[in-house]
Parts: sequence; structure tokens; C-alpha cells
Amino acid sequence: MSQRDRAQRRRSPRDAEYVARDRSSRPGAPQEHTPSADEGKAWIEAPSRQGVSGIALVPLRIFLGVTFLYAGLDKLVDPAFLRDAGPGSIGAQMAAFVHTSPLAPLVIVFGQPFPIAVGAGIALLEIAVGIGTLTGLLFRACAAAGAALAILFWLTASWAIKPYYYGPDLPFAIGWITLALAGTGGMFTVHAWLPWSGSAATPHEQRQRRLAAARGRPMPDADDGVTRRAVLEAGLIGATALVLASLGAVVGPIVRGRDASAVGSSSGTSGGLSGASAAPVTTADAGTAVTTPAPTSSAVAPAGPTGQTAGTPIGSLTHLRPDRPIGFTDPTTGDPSAVLLLPNGKVVAYDLTCTHAGCTVEYDPSSGLLICPCHGATFDPTHGARAIAGPTDQPLAALSVHVDRTTGQISLTSS
Repeated sequence: MSQRDRAQRRRSPRDAEYVARDRSSRPGAPQEHTPSADEGKAWIEAPSRQGVSGIALVPLRIFLGVTFLYAGLDKLVDPAFLRDAGPGSIGAQMAAFVHTSPLAPLVIVFGQPFPIAVGAGIALLEIAVGIGTLTGLLFRACAAAGAALAILFWLTASWAIKPYYYGPDLPFAIGWITLALAGTGGMFTVHAWLPWSGSAATPHEQRQRRLAAARGRPMPDADDGVTRRAVLEAGLIGATALVLASLGAVVGPIVRGRDASAVGSSSGTSGGLSGASAAPVTTADAGTAVTTPAPTSSAVAPAGPTGQTAGTPIGSLTHLRPDRPIGFTDPTTGDPSAVLLLPNGKVVAYDLTCTHAGCTVEYDPSSGLLICPCHGATFDPTHGARAIAGPTDQPLAALSVHVDRTTGQISLTSS
């Protein structure tokens, strides 16, 4: 190696900068471009425009993150959800999806055999997505997972909602896709407080970060690429999600003042009906409007499912009032049902299961309507329990009843 080569190898970067300046000053050498005043102004304003774009996504990010975090915890707190059967349970919802969802074959194969595992998995994933969205950890991956969940909910729980813009899950999916494409812009994240955020970055990433900081631009997203940092962030999200899920499952029944085991043995949710009791309750469904063995109104829905036990007693007129229906269990389906007295004197009975997602509807004495506490579906018992609001257009299942005017006994009749 010549002495000239050795000298060039010993030359410092600062010496190289002087050499470059010397070469550019020679006649005919290409000159470095000096930004004009307009170019400098545009360069200064660019970070500001990028910052405004990042801030504009913050409300959407907070809304989606908080909503999914709450949704996951709410599923675990509700002792009726993680059950394979019963009103409001994940099992009942899957049974309804089989009849309404285009993913019915997948629900039958992968969902119905393991309803509790699927429900717990969805809740944990919602919690993890909410944590990642709010903290900025693995942001794009969490946003993509949120979009996948929202699309899954749209194809199952919201598929029966007509028209489609009444359903909430499709707008959620579009919002998640927007966040997945835009990223955080390095704004409002916890990366600066993490011990591994700087050391795990590659030299190229560190140079890009220093350059962005020097120019006043937002830091690049920290979740690009499969790196050691991504694995650590995934572990942090998973551990936090498990801790929150455990607290929700343990503290939830205590906060709500309910015992999960007691609820599991009941056939109804809060305000629901259990057993074939003739005692007045606060939840009801309507059914075939009859005052004799045959329906008296042409607007009434058809009789209930075949195979009902003829003449099964379900209550008495002495316990039935317009504002206090009588609850019972349909002997054919096992579903919570109720008989109620309409203002015009007719006795009607319906299955309590909402035709949207399988929750138990509740009777509202002030309006005389049947309202689902899960998604707001509303049914009119005076018109065959037809759906008048909410995410379904299917009426409640009607049951045929007979009233013995001599004894006052109300019986469930066969179709």
C-alpha cells in the first residue's frame, strides 16, 4: 500500500469535508446546490404539515383504543358472556350467527365447538389492540388486528343489520385501516420511556432519528420490521393485557355486585327471566296475541316452533298485569320466554331471545316496548313483536297461548 493510500485511510471525516470543498472550488467542478428562499421555506413548513396530519388522527386513535380496551374488559367482567349457552353468552351469539352470517360454516367448525375459548381469545385480543393503540407499541400491527376483528364482527354480529350503514362494525374497520396506513407519526408514544428503544435500533434507524430530531420532524414509527424491539413490545403488550384481563375477571363480578356462579346457573341476564315461574318479573317478550285458542288478530306473528307441549301451564291472569309480565321457559327450545298483558286486554307470549345476537330482551314499562340491552334492538309487542329500531329486522319468535277464562290459567299450546 502506498503512502498516499495510508494517508487517505488515516484522514478524518473532517479532513474529507475539506477535500470535498477544495474539489468543488476547482474550475469546472460541479457546485453544491444552495437552497433558495422558497425551498427553505417549504422545508421549514413541511414538518409542521406532517405534525398537523399526525395530530388530526389522535382523536380517532383515542376513540378506537379506548373502545376496544373497554369492549375486551366488558366481555370478561360480564359473567354471562363466557358461557356456552344462555342469553347473552358467546354460545348463544354463535348459534344466532349460524342462521345469519355468511361465515356460518366457519362458525360451526371453529366457533361452536369452543365458544368459551373463542370468547376469551377475542376479549384478550381486544385488550391488547387497545393497549397498543393508546401507547403506540406495535401500532401498525395492532391497528391491523383491530381492523381484522372489526371485519369479523361485521360479517357475524352486524351482517343482519339492514341497511348496512346502521351497523357499527364496518365504520370501525375503516377507522382501523386508516390508522394502520397512517401510523402514529412518532407522536404520543411511550417509546422514549422504554429502556430498549434506543439500543435496539439499527445504526441506520439511529441516524434517521437524529436527522429527524435535528430538523424538528416527528420520529419515525418504531414498529416497522421484525426486530428485537418488536418482540419486546409484543411481550409488554401481552403481559399488560393478561394482567388487565385477570383483574377484570376477578374484580368484575364484585364491582357489579353479582356472583358469576349464580349467574351461570340462571337462564337470563340482568333483568332476564329464569325458570317457569309465575311470579311477576321485569323482563318479557311478546308472542301470538290471543284471548282464545285461536289468534284474534291478523297482524299477529305465526305460532311458535313445532313440538311444544300442548296445554303447558305458564301463569295465571291473577299475576299478570300490563306492566309486569310473567316469565317462563319454553319447554321446546329451553329459551327464556314471557307472557304479557297488552293494554287492549290481549294476552301475548314470545321467546325472549333477541333475533340479532341472542341476548335477552327486556320489557320497558314506560314505553310498553321490548328492548335488547346488548345492541338496542326494539320490538313492539302490540304488533307481533316486530322490530321497530336497532340492528335487526326480524320479529321475536311468537308462542301460541290459551287463556281459560274460568280459572284464569294461561297455557302454552302446541302449534
